[in-house]
Amino acid sequence: MLDAAAEDGGPSWTLPRLAAWPQRERGVEIHSARLSALLERDGFRCKRTRTSLRHKADGALQRIAKDQLEGLRL
Repeated sequence: MLDAAAEDGGPSWTLPRLAAWPQRERGVEIHSARLSALLERDGFRCKRTRTSLRHKADGALQRIAKDQLEGLRL
């Protein structure tokens, strides 16, 4: 399920959201810390999602926009 979501550009899974899935689908409770250990053992890694797209921005376009904004301040 995780591999398919990653390949298809599916939803981002948080540990609490992922831990809720077996509870909802199978009635099995699993703590998010235990789930994290199991995922890590199987080669998955958990990381925070970025809240900014600044790292993908074009530097040249950013400089042009910055210069335009500076011109408006005068």
